[in-house]
Amino acid sequence: MKMKIGRLAMAVGVCAVGLATAVAHAADLYDYSYVGEGVAATGQLTLDGTFAVGGYIDVTSGPVLGTFNLFTWAIPGENSIRLTDGTDLIVDNKVDFGSNPPVDSDGLAFVSGYVDAGGHPIEGLNLYGNGASSYGLWGAGDAGGYGVPNVSGTLEFTPVSAVPEPSMLAMIAMCGLALVSLNRNRQQKA
Repeated sequence: MKMKIGRLAMAVGVCAVGLATAVAHAADLYDYSYVGEGVAATGQLTLDGTFAVGGYIDVTSGPVLGTFNLFTWAIPGENSIRLTDGTDLIVDNKVDFGSNPPVDSDGLAFVSGYVDAGGHPIEGLNLYGNGASSYGLWGAGDAGGYGVPNVSGTLEFTPVSAVPEPSMLAMIAMCGLALVSLNRNRQQKA
């Protein structure tokens, strides 16, 4: 009898850890919108702690239109990205919701999918904090010729609702069936 109770407890524990991991992971995804001086953009960021590790910005109005991907490094922190035209974007990709503004003065780096022969991004954007509740967006590289001017604006973040992936739903169903089966076997032998 003790053996079966142990199996049931273990199955419950494994299911609880799986569910907690799924919910915690989904909480790191944020939608955002930026509006400032004739420029509007939306996007999404994936955070690992206080660092953006994935995402994009889609500029929908202004001198540069299109989608730019978040530029990331193996080790988060302050870094520089050299663009084709020799411009360095100094960024740290840090997002700290305990600060105002959450995006600091180094900000987030976004680049187009195009690179030159040396592997440098052709165009890039820097979304950064100007001060309390104030943000800027700046474009460089080939985007500089028709680029985003250094414009001030507002930035709003919205957490994305936790929606389990299909594989997670399958795991939840399997855990539920295993728990029912273990409990049923325990009751039949009692």
